[in-house]
Amino acid sequence: MNLKFDLDTVQFRAAANRAVTELGANAQEFLKEETRFAIRDFAKVTPPFAAGAFNRSMGSAADKKAGEGAVKRDIARVAQPFTPKFLGWVVERFGSTNIAVSLIRKGTKDKYQVAFSKVAPTINELAAFHQSQRNRYGQVAKRKADSKVATPTPVLMAYAKQMVARVGREKNVFGAAAARVGLSLPSWVKKQIGGAGTYFEGKSPSFFILISGKTQRPQAPQALAGVMKKRGEILAKEVQRLVNSFARTGKILTRRKSFNSE
Repeated sequence: MNLKFDLDTVQFRAAANRAVTELGANAQEFLKEETRFAIRDFAKVTPPFAAGAFNRSMGSAADKKAGEGAVKRDIARVAQPFTPKFLGWVVERFGSTNIAVSLIRKGTKDKYQVAFSKVAPTINELAAFHQSQRNRYGQVAKRKADSKVATPTPVLMAYAKQMVARVGREKNVFGAAAARVGLSLPSWVKKQIGGAGTYFEGKSPSFFILISGKTQRPQAPQALAGVMKKRGEILAKEVQRLVNSFARTGKILTRRKSFNSE
């Protein structure tokens, strides 16, 4: 899904106009600052998060660890690993779909259950099944063993490694823009360049920025809209504070570069 970045809400536009016309902010620098703040805030509300860390940081080591754990749990809910040799024997004897048999452990009298819905012998087939079982939140609900797919252990390990390596990609949806406006995302997020998007600056008739990125998260558009709305509210209050302080002191009391550049 293509995710477009647009700071042009009514409240934001009104506050930005006041910043430029009443306080003399540098429009180009001001827009870059606000873009930087919005990308930062979007990364903060985009998974993964450690417990209780929502909207705390752009991506801590604990967030990364939590994301990797979530991926492994998710895959374990859809796949049951077997050694290739044993799986081949089970399929040859009992078939490859809807298997639920009790077997005796070798050298004992202990029974154990082998149960699965079908076989996924390759990474592509395992990936397709995994994707098909995700809910609208991009997660897999807990399930019974016989609703999982059986897959060779090396295939499961390779797929899990592949998916764990993607952790942080959603936080870097606007990675290209972040780099251009001076926002440094955490290193484990920055390396996820698969969805880092595009950045374009326009000069005519007035300076503007166009940003887009690729996301696979259904909630991303809603999260981005919430970030933009919040940025508009914060900016409106900030500009009003600066206008009030300027009226009292004749000074613009902020360290933002856009208000202190010639």
